[in-house]
Amino acid sequence: MKAEIILRDAEKRVLLHGLVRKRAELATEFQAHEAALRSLSKQMTKLDETIRLFDPNVRVDLIKPKAVSAPFVASHGTTMTNRKRPDNRFTGKRRPRQ
Repeated sequence: MKAEIILRDAEKRVLLHGLVRKRAELATEFQAHEAALRSLSKQMTKLDETIRLFDPNVRVDLIKPKAVSAPFVASHGTTMTNRKRPDNRFTGKRRPRQ
């Protein structure tokens, strides 16, 4: 028999159900982020190995993180900006031709 997370006679049962559901959603999101981190870690390891192929003396541990600009990220499909819609049409007001 499946164990009950919330006992039938618990006070504020509806509230507890909402909190349990939210926790389950966060746990799912957390797992997705963990998977993404594992994937990024593998990619960085492969990139470090490739760098060392060309120059074994490069100190990859000294490479500082660099933020990617929003237009670059958007053009590569990892995030959306308000500049273009999914159908590649620009949003907002049209600029007058010059």
